[in-house]
Amino acid sequence: MGRRVRLIDVDEQFAMRPELLERAIEEDLAAGRRPFFVCATSGTTSSRRWIRWRAIGVIARRHGLWLHVDAAHAGAACICPEHRWMLRGVSRPTRSASTRTSGC
Repeated sequence: MGRRVRLIDVDEQFAMRPELLERAIEEDLAAGRRPFFVCATSGTTSSRRWIRWRAIGVIARRHGLWLHVDAAHAGAACICPEHRWMLRGVSRPTRSASTRTSGC
């Protein structure tokens, strides 16, 4: 069957590297695979890092991929006007998002 999940490396701030996501998608397409889903985390519990939504969203949209935003750590705070900046770039390309309002 081959590999079904690709892990995309992160930078020194533990944020997904969009250029590596793009490369992985292109490699899969060239190999005859059909990528369909990107799961990106926001405010990840272990690192509390926010990723580059615009870049990842553009890549997902260009390739017609489902982009899921997992904002378990602090995503619920983004409903507050002062924190909405953290999700800039998410709404347009995103097909789903999740937050967790309970404690860890």
